[in-house]
Order: sequence, then C-alpha cells, then structure tokens
Amino acid sequence: MFHDLASLIGIPVLTSDGEKRPVRNFLFDDRTWFIRYLLVDAGTWLAPRQVLIPVAAVEAPDWGRQVIAAHMTLAELANSPDPETMRPVSRQQQLAWNSHFGWPEGEPYWGGPPSAPGKEFALQGQDDPHLRRALDLVSYQIWEEDRSLGWLEGYFVEEGSWHVGYLLVRSGEWVYRDRMISTDAVASISWGQHRILLDSTRSEAARSSQAERGNGPLFVSSET
Repeated sequence: MFHDLASLIGIPVLTSDGEKRPVRNFLFDDRTWFIRYLLVDAGTWLAPRQVLIPVAAVEAPDWGRQVIAAHMTLAELANSPDPETMRPVSRQQQLAWNSHFGWPEGEPYWGGPPSAPGKEFALQGQDDPHLRRALDLVSYQIWEEDRSLGWLEGYFVEEGSWHVGYLLVRSGEWVYRDRMISTDAVASISWGQHRILLDSTRSEAARSSQAERGNGPLFVSSET
C-alpha cells in the first residue's frame, strides 16, 4: 500500500518523553528515492526553529494515528543539526548562483534563475549533489524524450518504509488528469530547467512490472 507523502506535512514527531513537534519537509536521495532526513520544527510557536532528523532516529509513519515516533527526547531533538549542515540541491544552486554574481549568501530562498533558464552552476565543497528537498520539486515539469507529460503534483511512499515509489503527475488545463509514474522510470532531475526527465525504456519496464503484479499498488489519498 502507498500513501500520499503530503499527508505527513504538519503531523507531529512524537519524542520519547511525550512531546510533539511538526514535520515541515523531507529530504530524499534522487538515485534511490529513499527519504534520508525529516525537516522538523523543534522550536515553539513564538520562536520556530527547524532541525534535520535522520530517518534512523524515527519509526516509519503510523498512518492511522498520523504520528511519527522518534527515538529521542525533546532536548535531543532540539539539539539536532541545523538544515544548513545538509543542504539540498536547490540551496546548493542558490549559493552557487549568489557566488557567481557576487551576491551575499544570506539571500532568501527562491525558485530558480529567471534570467538564465536552464543554467546550472558548478558546486563547491562537500554537499551531496543527490539530496533533494521534496517540496522543492513540486510543480517541476515531467518530460519523456521530447514531450511533456505534465507536472509533479506529489509523491507516494510505501507503507512501512521511507521509499518514494511513485510520483503523482498532473496534466491538463481546465480538466486535470492525474497519473502515477514509478520513480524507477526517472533518469535525471534538472534544477535549472525545473524538469524531471524519464527514461522511456525504464518507463516501459516500470509499467510492465506493475502489470505483472496484477492490479498494481493500492494508493491512499491524503483525504482518507
């Protein structure tokens, strides 16, 4: 069974001493499509402060109770690393863009370079070039060879796991059409073009694999 990842945004991480702090985002590896970190607000309503929690520090989501149990106290959660210690590709590219044009590193997050569409910048340092923040990719265009299939609307993760198995792709203008595409079909992701490129060979293999399983995976929407 697969669940909509969006339904986990805002649900609490439950610490071992009974405190709750909300999930704000997820960071995943774009090669394996496994979520590696949770971005959690460890602060208070008056003083929010986000930290990174590795998935090894938590249980798989309890979809029924809508909670994620953590193997740490609130104090340990609050002392977790700052998001800047594990910067996703979007942040890496923003900093590289700023460096290229001599802008300060502290410029706010933004969606991409409007004056240079398609351009990506050489990265410096030891940042992981495959670390992606889930919400950054929402609205990216999905391309297969020379045609657009629509845009990324969301993700579905496998129950009992942190693996992102499917992308929710939406197309159309007045009447929307949704389809599920296996992450096995993804060939590459371009921050500069805001595109997710599919390999047509992998796409066909993914469809065949799903057909062999019968009716395919069962999806649960965020409204259930």
